[in-house]
Amino acid sequence: MTFRDAALPLAAELGLRDVEVRGDALTIGHDAPPGRLTITARVPDAIERLRLEAIVDPGERRLELDVGLTATGVTLTALRPWLVPLGITPELRDGSLSLRLHATAAERDTTVVLDTELKDLSLRDQDDLLLQLRRVTGAGLTLGGERLDVGTWQVVEPYAAIHRDADQVVHALGLAFTAPAARTDGQDQPQPAPRRADAATSEPAAADAAATEPAPLPRYGELSVRGGVLDLTSATYQDQTFSLGLDASVGPGGDADAAGSQRVPFRTALRIGEAVRRAELAGELALTDGTYTVRGDLDLEGIDGSRLRIVLPESLDCTLADGSLTAKFALAATPGDTAEVALDLSNLALRDRDQELFAIDRVQLALPAISAERLHLRELRIDGVRAEVALVPDGTQLP
Repeated sequence: MTFRDAALPLAAELGLRDVEVRGDALTIGHDAPPGRLTITARVPDAIERLRLEAIVDPGERRLELDVGLTATGVTLTALRPWLVPLGITPELRDGSLSLRLHATAAERDTTVVLDTELKDLSLRDQDDLLLQLRRVTGAGLTLGGERLDVGTWQVVEPYAAIHRDADQVVHALGLAFTAPAARTDGQDQPQPAPRRADAATSEPAAADAAATEPAPLPRYGELSVRGGVLDLTSATYQDQTFSLGLDASVGPGGDADAAGSQRVPFRTALRIGEAVRRAELAGELALTDGTYTVRGDLDLEGIDGSRLRIVLPESLDCTLADGSLTAKFALAATPGDTAEVALDLSNLALRDRDQELFAIDRVQLALPAISAERLHLRELRIDGVRAEVALVPDGTQLP
């Protein structure tokens, strides 16, 4: 089997070879003993060997799958004609991918309920670990009802490694990411937005669209990430690894309260290596009378600027020794062809130990009309701005 793309400047092909499919006692639709399905293949110049093994356990109104997938000799070289124009270059020398998936689908009245678990995901290039995931579990995803129920999901110990070289090229997942190649045929040139022939006749339609209420938030239990780690390295600082850890949760939520508002709590806690001792963002998302509102608190403490160099431009240097950043915020948005946005930011303060470097008591911004044709700024108010600026031999210190 060969796919040929003649739309590229130089026609490219992607082939699937040595395909072998074996099935044993496969049954779907009624109770029967489990069956087995095995598929093997190779993709020339991309995947040397691909193997999928599945155990299929059928039932009268249910289906259970246990799938294992492995790929070896992964280079993705055959995908270069499609990836390189997007600024992506395959770099895998001898990659390998493995994962396991367990899923159950059950029919209940007019809905289908899905439970799934993805585990033991691993992507390597020879001895280098590029991506790893211990487990993702999802329970109670319900399709086909009047309202989507996402169920409860948990992501446990995801890991990824990212490297930035001396040319500022980012390397991740066995790929190098640069700016996309410029097109010379004019196909990617932005086209001007069409002008309205009759603004008066289109205003009622815009008003009707703006009056349309957004869809209700889906129901779900807690959505969480536990023990996430992202390792960042840079050619500029070869002796440092900047590790970003993540624990986050959203929900449970989606059901309206007595006042008709749907409220969803969220919390995110970051572990930023030795650069930030604690970084937490917590609050809630609410949907009331067609308006989305996000309220929360931002709290960072123990900021060590010398440990942030690896993620800052070379022209910047953070001088914080034991810094902190706090703020409260509320952002409200009413979507539509003419959207409305309001921001209220208060108690913003940046400190280093006991010294205040920058602070704003309150920022209020009101944009009652945002559309393709206009932007209406009704109010911008900033109260209580304080900042400390210092001139030093090596440059200017800003908060």
